Amino acid sequence: MSLPDPTSFNIISMIPMEGNTVLEINPSLVFPIVDKLLGGTGKPLFQTRELTSLEQHIMDGILGLILKDLEEVWRQIIPNIRMKKEISENSPHIIQIVSQNEVVILVVCEVKFGEVLGMMNLCIPAIVLEPVLGKISSSDWLIGAKKGLEGEKEDEIMHMLLETEVPTNVYLGHNKLTIEDIMGLSNGDLIMFNVKQDRPVEIHLNNKKKFLGEVGTLGVKKAVKITQFLTEIEEDENPAE
Repeated sequence: MSLPDPTSFNIISMIPMEGNTVLEINPSLVFPIVDKLLGGTGKPLFQTRELTSLEQHIMDGILGLILKDLEEVWRQIIPNIRMKKEISENSPHIIQIVSQNEVVILVVCEVKFGEVLGMMNLCIPAIVLEPVLGKISSSDWLIGAKKGLEGEKEDEIMHMLLETEVPTNVYLGHNKLTIEDIMGLSNGDLIMFNVKQDRPVEIHLNNKKKFLGEVGTLGVKKAVKITQFLTEIEEDENPAE
């Protein structure tokens, strides 16, 4: 009764466990995710409608990634577990996996990316977990799980980042020309920028202003020397006029 209608309501099996669980992804997350994957901005979209076939197909791919992560966590308790989507519905009132009097475990996750904030809910009937409840309540397993999460992939992530290429550009200045001026351009013409000669140039990393510098040469190639690191406030300012 607490879920929106319609929503992304998915019935999940936890093989070899008997019974099903529910993974619900709120529309406040679904539509921005779909929008982002289709080339949009991924900004918050407030829509109350059912998913189209294309949108459902896209969310099936996202759901597959979520289930893989859940499998990795649950393998500490059930080594051969496999999580599989059985069916997806737009309404939480269509399917009921247990009676209303059954005890369930509800895991509520707040998910945030960019400007988007939404909820994802995992509901597991207690009867499904009954065969492994002893392992779940083990304090040794909980302590081990916490230790394994902290900094486990830090070196691997850092190694990947060190090999990442970042586009670097130097912003010399700008000016406005009329169409008549552009049509009259020829070899040897000079275009004046709207910045003074002694003003430092802006150095952009991945289209984000990060440094100021001086233009020069290094050997037989053009170069720019970094003269100042910019603060976050200075980075957000518009290019020098």
